[in-house]
Amino acid sequence: PKIYNNKLYLNVNKNSKIEVLRRAGKPENLYQLAENGSGEIEINVRILGFIAKNPFVDVCSECGRVVRDGRCNLHPEAKPARIIRVTAIIDDGFSSQYATLYQSLLIKLIGEDAVKSSLASLDISLVRERLNELALNEFKVKVSAYRSSRSNSGEEARTNMEIVEIQKFTEDDYKISI
Repeated sequence: PKIYNNKLYLNVNKNSKIEVLRRAGKPENLYQLAENGSGEIEINVRILGFIAKNPFVDVCSECGRVVRDGRCNLHPEAKPARIIRVTAIIDDGFSSQYATLYQSLLIKLIGEDAVKSSLASLDISLVRERLNELALNEFKVKVSAYRSSRSNSGEEARTNMEIVEIQKFTEDDYKISI
């Protein structure tokens, strides 16, 4: 570093060695969680909408991982189970992110009848209708994030987010005591 006119100047080039002195703490918002690439955060969000592209997936009945070609790589003998998952677009005021909502949370949000009916008929319309009633509402969520590995097509690794807990705000949550 050099000081010129009472200002600090730092020249960094390909020969510079940069050492991390302090790691960033726990993420405080969705943007930081996405940048960090992994971790978990409890935060208040507004759900802007839902995307139900390919909502029906087969998962391993043992470990819950999505199966390919009807078989789990870890449990080839296990029978796959069909579940519903949708993507929620969530916003915390700092950024908007996509986060996956799996069947167990969908049941909590919209009811078991809608989920089971959609699974039986392979028709997402009832789930979509109930979810659209929840759009633009505020929720307290716990979001878990992990960085996916690079794909075979050479695309960059990306951060995947999953909502692992969700609770709708009630009128009591908005009350302020003075």
